[in-house]
Amino acid sequence: MLDFEAELIELLKDPNISRKDKISILWNMTQQLGVESEQGLYVLEYMSTLAPIELSNELISLFESASDRAKFGLLNVLETILLVNGEEAKVSALHLSEVKQQLLDVMSGQLVNVEDPALGFSILEAVVGHLPFEKAKLLIDDQFVISENKSNNVSNDVIRATKAGIYNRLALANPQSRTEFLPQYIQTLNNEPSQTMERESLRQDLFNIIRIDEFMNEAPHEFKQTVNAFLARDLPVMDIDSTEFDYDAVKLYSDLSIAMAKLSASAQRSSESIYTQQINAAKSPLEQAILISRSPYQLNELLTDEFTRARISSDLRAEAKRIGENSAYTDLLNDAASRL
Repeated sequence: MLDFEAELIELLKDPNISRKDKISILWNMTQQLGVESEQGLYVLEYMSTLAPIELSNELISLFESASDRAKFGLLNVLETILLVNGEEAKVSALHLSEVKQQLLDVMSGQLVNVEDPALGFSILEAVVGHLPFEKAKLLIDDQFVISENKSNNVSNDVIRATKAGIYNRLALANPQSRTEFLPQYIQTLNNEPSQTMERESLRQDLFNIIRIDEFMNEAPHEFKQTVNAFLARDLPVMDIDSTEFDYDAVKLYSDLSIAMAKLSASAQRSSESIYTQQINAAKSPLEQAILISRSPYQLNELLTDEFTRARISSDLRAEAKRIGENSAYTDLLNDAASRL
């Protein structure tokens, strides 16, 4: 199989063979090997790099009749056609639009026929970013009903959590879905206060991608604005005089404040510099203490000026003294001060 893959790679890299001829060669190989064979699926995988819009009718016909296993391989090729632009495909915008619409209709229509729920959700992942929000949402809900019918004795909480994860995956799947699907999904969550589990699930997935500096450096301004507004609604209000320590609120404040800072920061700023900014810009000693106590970085590297560290430490101790021993947050303030 390694020799076979090497042959495919050599073919794709060959500058003396035109794109059209490469597609023709790979398509002939696919037909000879069959899409149900392992080698046939390998050929499809490599052919997907060429986004073969010229074969859209043939690929659609195969997709409709293939097994679920083969559909996975064909799906990769069809998805590349959905993502290609007219200039890359060397066809008119009108023709490309017609081809994409045909693909979307066929792929969406196949959802009722697939036996493997994973394939159904993979098809959704491919098409949802290209559909109007309400149609995409209806497809997701219908597919989930189909999936539920094939599962027994599953609790409502598990179903909700699984469904939320699928919505998140689809909303964040690619640049187009992040531009079109995500804002409308967020609006739905904002309008339905009862969907706390779904909101928390999306928030956690957003935290995960916001931590990736390379992603954030490339993320468009509109995405950052949309996500920032979504997260801002969840900032907790903590009562510093409370006798009960709210660990969840402390953790949430820390995670939210850092995520929102990264969303607002200019490109190419390191996570460390953003964390330092948040400590210095905190609106209260308690907020500073939370960030200091939960810092993943060495504090003497974040706050390099010893006089700044001494001033913050003094402010934290003064606040701890002011609220007294009855407050649940006194120890947090003193602990943060000692770390400086």
